Amino acid sequence: MEPLLSTCLFIWGTLTVIFIILEMNTVALVSIWFVVGALAAMVAAAQGMSFLNQNFVFVGVSVFSFLVTRPFVRSLKIKIIPTNSDEIVGAEGVVLTEVDNVRAQGRVMINNIDWAAKSTAGTVIPEGVVVRVDRLEGVTVFVTRKSEHEA
Repeated sequence: MEPLLSTCLFIWGTLTVIFIILEMNTVALVSIWFVVGALAAMVAAAQGMSFLNQNFVFVGVSVFSFLVTRPFVRSLKIKIIPTNSDEIVGAEGVVLTEVDNVRAQGRVMINNIDWAAKSTAGTVIPEGVVVRVDRLEGVTVFVTRKSEHEA
């Protein structure tokens, strides 16, 4: 095998692997068309085409595969599944154990689930007070007294 041919095969093979890895690490189709184009360019290299023509094959096949598959990809309906944070942020709950950031304590009952809690404003929130969740960080909710939201 002549050096130029093996170099071109190596280049297109490497690009194919890179595009596959890139595609595997994303949740959207971003490089699958380049995989097809790089494979086509590899075939063109094996057929003895010049490197310039291999690049034309790569671009042409990539664009063609994009145009052919794009309507199908756009028609896919992706269902968005709400996460715990989507449900909990904005929800109301009751303080079970006084929320005190300085003493690193606080428990809140939200939707029948006991959560570790911190005060968003850093103020102490006594037991029995109704609170609203401002944000969720890990397994800790940051809450504010409901009356503070209404003010």
